Amino acid sequence: MQEKENPEQFDRHAGGYHIVDRSGLLRRWDASIPSADKTEWCDPAVADAYVWQTLGTDPTASTRNPPSVRIPIGYQVDAFNLSLGRPLFAAKHIRVPVLIERGELDFWSRPADLSALARDLINSPKVRTVMIKGGTHYLFLDRPEHGMSQFVSEVLNFLT
Repeated sequence: MQEKENPEQFDRHAGGYHIVDRSGLLRRWDASIPSADKTEWCDPAVADAYVWQTLGTDPTASTRNPPSVRIPIGYQVDAFNLSLGRPLFAAKHIRVPVLIERGELDFWSRPADLSALARDLINSPKVRTVMIKGGTHYLFLDRPEHGMSQFVSEVLNFLT
C-alpha cells in the first residue's frame, strides 16, 4: 500500500477504487470463519442479500461480467495511516457516550485498537468496549449464535 520511494506515504497510484465481485465480497468473511462449513456462521440467504444489496449500490455493477461493485479505497488509506500511528481523529474531543464492539475473529480491527480508542476517549462520560466471542468483522450478518444477537443486544442495552 505504500509508495516504493517513500514507505510512509500511501501509494498515490493505487487508484480510487477496487472492483469486487461476489466471491471477493465474501472472501474475507469466509476466511475468518473457523469452520469448513461456512453456513454454520453465515446463513446463505443473508450472504446473498449482502452481496445483492452491495452490488445495488453501484449503478455500473451490471455492466461487468460477473457483476461487481466499485469499492472506494479510502478505508485502506485510513488503515495505512493508522498502522503508522496516525490517528484519524482526536478521540479526546468526543464528549458523548461511546460503545465499541469488535468480533473476536475480526480480520480488520485488533484488540489493541479497542484498548487504544477507549484509553483516548478521556472526555466521554461513558465508554464500553465489548469483544464478542466467535464474532467476525461482519457481526451484524453472522448467525445469531455467532455474534449477531450479542452485537444487537449490546447496542440496545447501551442506548437504553
